[in-house]
Amino acid sequence: PISMNGSEPDTVTLLSQLVEVQPGSRYALRFTAMATGVGAVGFHLVVRAAPAAGHELADIAFAPTRAWQRFSGQFRVPAGVSLVTVSFRYVRPFAAVPMSGDLGISQVAMRAGD
Repeated sequence: PISMNGSEPDTVTLLSQLVEVQPGSRYALRFTAMATGVGAVGFHLVVRAAPAAGHELADIAFAPTRAWQRFSGQFRVPAGVSLVTVSFRYVRPFAAVPMSGDLGISQVAMRAGD
């Protein structure tokens, strides 16, 4: 799990990976997540065209609970883009209690054609 103690920045990338994609294709993302503690809001799975200055292709907001839940989303890759950055981020909503506890992420999958 990813442990958070409430002192993290208001916006932080928790995990990030470059993934090779086919230009012009549609992709489906699926993952499971759970959280313990308080303030389990403000989590996002973000897909951006690489390099880092690339534009955002998807932003899947999710609010995990104590039980494992499935989350999903889709995005289309623009022509000429062959790499994307897939990142799990925490963005504390305005006036929300900072996250304090553990975040679990599992079964992350990305498939073309869905």
